[in-house]
Amino acid sequence: MQLKSSSEVSKLLTKPEAIQMEGSVTELLTSDSFLVKTDDGSIVNAQKFRVQLDNGDSVLAYLPMSRQYIKIFPGNRVKVELTPYDLTKGRITYRLRKN
Repeated sequence: MQLKSSSEVSKLLTKPEAIQMEGSVTELLTSDSFLVKTDDGSIVNAQKFRVQLDNGDSVLAYLPMSRQYIKIFPGNRVKVELTPYDLTKGRITYRLRKN
């Protein structure tokens, strides 16, 4: 295969974009929580959640370190980013407000 331009090379080397989905938190998995040491030396408890997506699938989602200030409880609506490589795991990016 012969490439003609640098734009064709960049298309081949880019990683696929994350899939954005919405769903409801059904379960807080406290047994799956883990301790993470932050850059300033403090240790925080990162949590995992079971999220039921709007399409009916259930995924295991975690709250990234930059979003630890967000309080999430079962029943909350959230936005989840899924990787195309593993559609059973995701990252919570936003907690939706109730209308």
